[in-house]
Amino acid sequence: MARSLVDTNILVYSRDLNEPVKRAQAIEVIDQLRASGELVLSAQCLNEFSSTSLRRGTPISEVRIAVSRWHDLGDVLPLTGAATAAALTAVEQYRLSFWDALLWATA
Repeated sequence: MARSLVDTNILVYSRDLNEPVKRAQAIEVIDQLRASGELVLSAQCLNEFSSTSLRRGTPISEVRIAVSRWHDLGDVLPLTGAATAAALTAVEQYRLSFWDALLWATA
């Protein structure tokens, strides 16, 4: 079975009331992947979502609820030392940004 690692932007847009079109599209992506059993999240994405949401003024209680719900929807891949090492190699070899390389390495 194919699995899809969801980027932080999808999580952020799924809760963004100021972007109704992007919100609807993000919710559709999450719902489709969840329904098919293909949804995969990473600890990094949940952390980035939390940071972005808090910076935008979302109450921590709402952020906590969202993270808890997503955690229950599919697999959450952990951040590991090996993933960090692989990300550094990807930065060097493929010129990815560190955060994109870390997401790639976790996947």
